[in-house]
Amino acid sequence: MQRSIKTWALLSALAASACAGDTKSATSADARSAQAANGGSGGAPASSRPPAECGNGQVEADEACDDGNDSDEDACSNTCQKRELAANAGKAGNSEQGRSGAGGASGQGGASGQGGASGQGGASGQGGASGQGDASNLPGGSTACTACRKAKCTDFQGLGYNVVDGCFHKVDPQFDARADDPTFIEDCTAVLRCAYTKKCGFGATDASECYCGTALTEDCFSAMEAANGPCMPEIEKATRTKDRVEVGYRFSDKAYPMGWAADLIDCDHLLCGAACKP
Repeated sequence: MQRSIKTWALLSALAASACAGDTKSATSADARSAQAANGGSGGAPASSRPPAECGNGQVEADEACDDGNDSDEDACSNTCQKRELAANAGKAGNSEQGRSGAGGASGQGGASGQGGASGQGGASGQGGASGQGDASNLPGGSTACTACRKAKCTDFQGLGYNVVDGCFHKVDPQFDARADDPTFIEDCTAVLRCAYTKKCGFGATDASECYCGTALTEDCFSAMEAANGPCMPEIEKATRTKDRVEVGYRFSDKAYPMGWAADLIDCDHLLCGAACKP
């Protein structure tokens, strides 16, 4: 009988040990599964991690970019996805090409006589809704400059648009400018007024001097070199952005006031010369 009890005790101990081993194996397997679900880190599950915060300057989770602001008008949208700017860049490039050849095309403006026909030009004093009034109150509004603008800037380079009206008197929607923009004319005029006051944009360079100052234009608009021009506040307002790369894209885009201001400064400088010199 004693031997039977010992045998029974031994068998019971062996059975208990086997059960404990199975339980330990199961527990280890469960732990490994939980760790894998947590990304192998043993930390909080991925589902409990904080979501990406767009606008904090750090690319997180499914963000394609994060430029540290909530603007939806630059290369990185306000949902932190990259935006295609090639179309705007093309507009800027085409306009820059047009401006670079302005000297050779100087004789094309006057023959059209479109300035007087519109009834809204500077000489007529019919500023209309813009309230600009007499041409003499406008930047560069001398008698000689007003006459030259009427002859050469009302059909700029023969391209069919009137940069005098488009900057000083009424919004021209043919280039996607918003006709209901309440400060469009005001902001364009402010750039011209600053250029004449600070005497920038009429030298060896174009209107970009008013924004970039002593910095090289390509470095200034690629954010490689700081802009230091005397009309930076006016130009940033007229391009509706403070992002220097975006300012470069919009500098010649006539959907914005700056596009018209840049062309009028070029017309004054390249086509009217001494008549419109500050």
